[in-house]
Amino acid sequence: MREGGGQNESLDTQDPQIGVFILLLVVLPARLHATGPSITSLTPTSGAVGASVTIAGSGFGSAQGSTSKVTFNGTTVTRISSWASGSIVGVVPTGATTGNVIVTVGGHASNGVLFTVVPAPVISSLSPNSGPVGASVTITGTNFGSPQGTGTVSFNGTLATATSWIATSIVATVPSAATTGNVVVYASGVNSNGVSFTVLPTPNITGLLPTSGPVGTSVTISGSNFGASPGSSTVTFNGTAATPTSWGNTSIVTPVPVGATSGNVVVTENAVASNGVNFTVTVLVSQLDAYITVAYTPVGGSYAWPSQRALAIGSDGFSRFVTGDSSAGNNDDEIIYVRCLDLDCSTSHTSTIEIGPGTDEYSMALGPDGYARISYTTWDPAKVPPGHYALLGYIQCYDDDCTSFSNTGVDGTSDNEIDSIAVGSDGTAYIVYDYGNDSCPPDDWDCYPQGVGLAACSNGGCGKQQIAAISVFDGMWAVITVDTTGNPIVVYSDTGNANPYKPESINYYSYSGGGVLSSSDGYWGPYDVSLGPDGFARIAYDPDIGPGAQFVQCMDSACGTNSTNLISFPFSSPSYANVNVAPDGTTIVTAEYNTGNGGRSLDYLLCSAPNCSDYKDQVVPVPPGSSSWEWWASAALDPGAPAARMIAQLIVVPSLR
Repeated sequence: MREGGGQNESLDTQDPQIGVFILLLVVLPARLHATGPSITSLTPTSGAVGASVTIAGSGFGSAQGSTSKVTFNGTTVTRISSWASGSIVGVVPTGATTGNVIVTVGGHASNGVLFTVVPAPVISSLSPNSGPVGASVTITGTNFGSPQGTGTVSFNGTLATATSWIATSIVATVPSAATTGNVVVYASGVNSNGVSFTVLPTPNITGLLPTSGPVGTSVTISGSNFGASPGSSTVTFNGTAATPTSWGNTSIVTPVPVGATSGNVVVTENAVASNGVNFTVTVLVSQLDAYITVAYTPVGGSYAWPSQRALAIGSDGFSRFVTGDSSAGNNDDEIIYVRCLDLDCSTSHTSTIEIGPGTDEYSMALGPDGYARISYTTWDPAKVPPGHYALLGYIQCYDDDCTSFSNTGVDGTSDNEIDSIAVGSDGTAYIVYDYGNDSCPPDDWDCYPQGVGLAACSNGGCGKQQIAAISVFDGMWAVITVDTTGNPIVVYSDTGNANPYKPESINYYSYSGGGVLSSSDGYWGPYDVSLGPDGFARIAYDPDIGPGAQFVQCMDSACGTNSTNLISFPFSSPSYANVNVAPDGTTIVTAEYNTGNGGRSLDYLLCSAPNCSDYKDQVVPVPPGSSSWEWWASAALDPGAPAARMIAQLIVVPSLR
């Protein structure tokens, strides 16, 4: 509008047409800017060339127009897999470098969001480059990233489990469905180069024929994937290499090698081990040796002898044993404890335990701490109450050499010579002994016990009870072991008459029950009792049927069901016999007996059958010059040795008797 016709003009903002013009001039550019592309996030925010990246945001348009594009630090993406208004998926282009990702739509560029371009993973080697399913493979290279994150390893397309992952090394396990082909590492959004890996077939043993036998037995191994020829492949018996006589992909024939022990047979083909199948190596007596060692020479001599066991083998594989001796001017007043420092006991440590005159019998076992527990009887008048014959004593050692020990008088009414000891897994020592006879006149050594006693000792203290009654003037003999729960098992005899050497019955006692094993007359009664791998007892006793020992395999915890077999000896019945059962069930019975004409021998028997029906024996002569009463034997089994190499170390101690 003009005023006064002058030259000055001004915009009339009240004019409706002018108002619309201003609105279009101000608002339209703002609306155009608001509908342009905008990036809110990238997934992932880093990756290698070729990695797929999802760009989230808005204003991208429902489809990629001819003027729309995505750039990585100025390099245009040539591979777009999807394009929508709020999301774009593209591949990091070749030549891309670290910098902003920008989306351009209709000539309008979005904001920029940083993306880091990293090198692609590269595999340089595999170690090993072949192996079976389950083998561990080390993948060496670069740019694997650390930690693993979304990275993967595949064997010819089958995903594997990585047990270790760093930027330059991955350890992975060959997966169960893997086949021969390339190993590939996926990292930083892309796959590495592929490196070939050969999946080897795993040898598989399906059977052995036979499944047991001695060294030299020909064994056929059936299965698959053994290979057509042995090459560098092997067969082992519990780790001992065999020499096959024939080899095929599904069958191998080989003799049991010298030195083999019971355990798994394994075939290894191309460094791949098969499953293991158990083979029991049975032992021929001719393959064993028995060591007889004069390991201690008594200073003053002794009439004392073992009641049951006087020998044990420690965790070092060397023996510990006890014997009696006499100091100057005294008679049978010492218990000698010997710890051997080598296999044949050529060197040892010796401890002398003063008991008092009249040591009669003794027995020893090792506790779970490896230290000795010793029981003994003595007729020392200073310790035995009037009217009784003997005192039962208990020694607990507190070190390897028994230089520190406690000596406890357990029962002063013990009226015979029996004191057999065994130790439970909790360290409790159980001693079976004659319970005494309060009706005996003073100093009547022929007055026999009235009961079977059982003492339980721990930490130098003992409790006692009578577990069975024996009639007045009856004799008894008893042996003991402990069951798998640490509770005692006792086998004892009852003469039933005044002759102590004619047992009327052999009896079994345990916390689970018991009863009479035999009501036949015998001579000594029970020799020994041990526990088999089934947790049930194995017993040997004198049946007084010629020169032999009756062997009993208990088939339940009360021995109510059992199997028996008579073991015959070439000469007399044994004076002593020890029963030891290996973890694989092999039984070793060691007996000592009179060969006549003043000679003594040890008989070493091996049994594979649980009732010892297949026993084989080897006589081991005692060294020349021994008189008929010079040798008392005890035997033990090395707990660390497999059955096939067991040597019962027979520590034979001379005495004056």
